[in-house]
Amino acid sequence: MSDLDVPIRPAATVVLLRQQRRRPEVLLLHRNRSLVFGGDYWVFPGGRLDQQDYLDTAGECRTAAARLAAVRETLEEAQLQIDPDTLTAVSHWTTPRPSPKRYSTAFFVTLYQRTEEVTVDGHEIVDYQWLEPAQAIAHYLRGEKKIMPPTLHTLEEIARHSSARDYIAMCAAREPLVFAN
Repeated sequence: MSDLDVPIRPAATVVLLRQQRRRPEVLLLHRNRSLVFGGDYWVFPGGRLDQQDYLDTAGECRTAAARLAAVRETLEEAQLQIDPDTLTAVSHWTTPRPSPKRYSTAFFVTLYQRTEEVTVDGHEIVDYQWLEPAQAIAHYLRGEKKIMPPTLHTLEEIARHSSARDYIAMCAAREPLVFAN
């Protein structure tokens, strides 16, 4: 199969922000290094849309299914409950060629104000950290954390804001950014 034949699968991810005293923090999950796509990378919770995500939206648009997928994946990967109605669209990224797997991913953001502890499954996700975006970027620049371009771009955007609410308001006031190849 050539890279032109690799199917592009719909996916969704959610940026969980919490406001700490000084700056917003973001939840990053560490993917198992044995995974074919994104192994050993630090990512936001997310994954591909399942048929049930479409069925549960009763025929609504793909964005509604993506919201449900983001909620489901956050629960599966981090054991955190989020409300799909609180998700604000950030961007839409399509994995460039060549790649063994390609995704068309909707990025959402929400303010996470609950107190539940993150729990990872130890298989797909092996670790997690709440970090200020600038801290995550510094880890990446020092070669300590692998971060994909869409995640890095989002972290850079968040780092320019002094509060989680300011970043979410900025996203709500614009059309989602689109990055496609």
